[in-house]
Amino acid sequence: MTITISTSVTSTVVLDAGNGYGVIITTDGTIRIDGKGADGIKGTTGTVTNDGHIYAGTGTAGINSGSGGVGVFLPSGTVYNAGAIYGGTGGTGVGTYIYNNGGTGVDAKDVVNTGYIYGGNGGRALRSRQNPGSGAAGVYSAHGTVTNSGTIKGGTGGEGVNPSNGGAGVVLGYSSMVNKGIVIGGDTSPYGFPQHARYDGYGGVGVSLKGGTLTNAGSIHGGESYGATHPSAYSQVNGAGVYVFVGTLYNSGTIIGGAISAQTKSNAYGSAGVDAERSTVVNTGTIIGGAGVYVGAAGLVLDGGTVLNEGLITLGTGSITKSGYGVVIESGTFTNAGTVVGGEFSVDLGGSGSTLVIDPGAVFDGNVAVIDGATDTIVFGSGSQAGTFNTGTSNINLSNFGTFAETSHATWSLVGSGYFNGQTTISGLLGIAGSFSLGHSVAGTGTISVHAGATLSGTGSWTVAAIDSGLIEATSKTLTLDHISGSGSLIAGSGDTIDLTSGGTLTEKISGAGTLELGSGSWHVNKATLAPGLLKTGTKALLTDAGSIATTVTNDGTITAYGGTLSLTKAVSGTGTFLIKETQALSFGSSVAGGTVVFDTSGATLDLGDPSGFAATLADFATKDSIDLLKHVVTKDSFSAGTLTLTDGSTVVAALHFSGTYTVADFSIKSDGHGGTSIGFA
Repeated sequence: MTITISTSVTSTVVLDAGNGYGVIITTDGTIRIDGKGADGIKGTTGTVTNDGHIYAGTGTAGINSGSGGVGVFLPSGTVYNAGAIYGGTGGTGVGTYIYNNGGTGVDAKDVVNTGYIYGGNGGRALRSRQNPGSGAAGVYSAHGTVTNSGTIKGGTGGEGVNPSNGGAGVVLGYSSMVNKGIVIGGDTSPYGFPQHARYDGYGGVGVSLKGGTLTNAGSIHGGESYGATHPSAYSQVNGAGVYVFVGTLYNSGTIIGGAISAQTKSNAYGSAGVDAERSTVVNTGTIIGGAGVYVGAAGLVLDGGTVLNEGLITLGTGSITKSGYGVVIESGTFTNAGTVVGGEFSVDLGGSGSTLVIDPGAVFDGNVAVIDGATDTIVFGSGSQAGTFNTGTSNINLSNFGTFAETSHATWSLVGSGYFNGQTTISGLLGIAGSFSLGHSVAGTGTISVHAGATLSGTGSWTVAAIDSGLIEATSKTLTLDHISGSGSLIAGSGDTIDLTSGGTLTEKISGAGTLELGSGSWHVNKATLAPGLLKTGTKALLTDAGSIATTVTNDGTITAYGGTLSLTKAVSGTGTFLIKETQALSFGSSVAGGTVVFDTSGATLDLGDPSGFAATLADFATKDSIDLLKHVVTKDSFSAGTLTLTDGSTVVAALHFSGTYTVADFSIKSDGHGGTSIGFA
């Protein structure tokens, strides 16, 4: 059975087995309760369709004042509202102890609102020691759904010496809500005795969500606090636009935190636009912190969970414009692909174990403050989209973070200048287009690319690949590179080491006063100038191309002369191989303690600046190959047991050891035309 109301009703409509579980209020129908604190419609389950007006009863006044009634109380039912529903106002109290809160507008499992729903206002308190009643929620739903394209507002706090709290616009307990309309938390009362009040009341939360989902494409506002004006008044917290606990918020509309009235004498802040705890927030719209007397509130506060911002999050207004935070992260992950606007700080990572993810399009207006940086992480890229980040103008001091990562498998470029001292992980391609320093090891499966004109300095072990078109410099201790290629430069400073491990192709210049170590990989190096540093090659290393290595060399791998003349001007040691390619030249300016020099094919040239100190073995010496004893004259030669002995009178100029089968007739001795001696294959 369904009840239809098209006139005026003054008593509670009860839905039960006797009266039926449905009621329709037409546009001409009104339920206006005379009973003190009585509900407009009351039941456990059923359906209410309202096109008219429903007014719950006002609470009892007097010494034992009471709360207002609920507009519609149907905790397991459904309410369709295109009219107006009002929770009852709390009764006026004159006693010492009063209970005069407003009544909820609608308490139902499922609510569809295209009209107006208002929580009841708190009751007045007439005595100085009384606290007035709080405003009530506009809508309360548990384990249901709320759809709003109308207006829902929490009740205003009651007036008294100390202003009371406003009611929430909507309270959701494991319910889901879609809002395309307007939701407003209740204000504290603007009336009463603010000159005597010692604290500001709480503005009501726009939407309080626990364990459910809120999708907002409309407008949600926290309630305003009309503060105390007593000289020693202090502030209370105002209503957030949205408070979400272990839930999910999708915002494409506007969410604004509750403001604090400018009339207050307390050092009061507004309330956060969104206060999220152990929750997920996705913002493509606008989130604004509540206005404050001096400093506005943060647009968003995160304490556990994740936030993806592709819209705008901004600090609330205040008289001090360069103060306050746009976003506060106590813990959790905040991903920014939009804009965050703060005062002095755009983002405050105030807790431990927090993560800031920067996606393409991220803008930070204000510094990023990192309080407990040893456990905080900054990440470039959450997806596959390429991005550019200016470390010089971003207002982010990267050195404050404990971990630095590029994990998106995308291409990212850092421009400007910056320094980072924590663990680094690269999974995509990280380009350096400015001046950047890494003070720790680099791990991952990605690549670091140093652009032309850019500089990357660092220390530790870099297991990622490196493409160097600019400059990579070792700073403080040892820089170990797993694989490197490019056309830039490497510099090992005095006391520092660059250790190249797995292999690569370097058409660049290697210089400095430190140490260059080539590991077990195959290395193709064009120009190397290390003075007075040290070059070490591993068991399989390959150093090729022309250049001048003005440093001591320990060769236990292979050093190849290719593309001109490769000059090693200082002492050489080790058991490795020197390979001279066809028509190329290898020049030793000092002693060679061991190893093997191989003449590859024909036309290879070996220059010896210290022939008497040359103890390497010569292999594959053949037609068109030559050995030049620089600035040393030879007057006689002899060959025995694989050794060619060259003398100047009675002085032994050189004793050259050859592998293979030779006789003295196989060697030709003549002047090189520059004060030295040339040895050829006859």
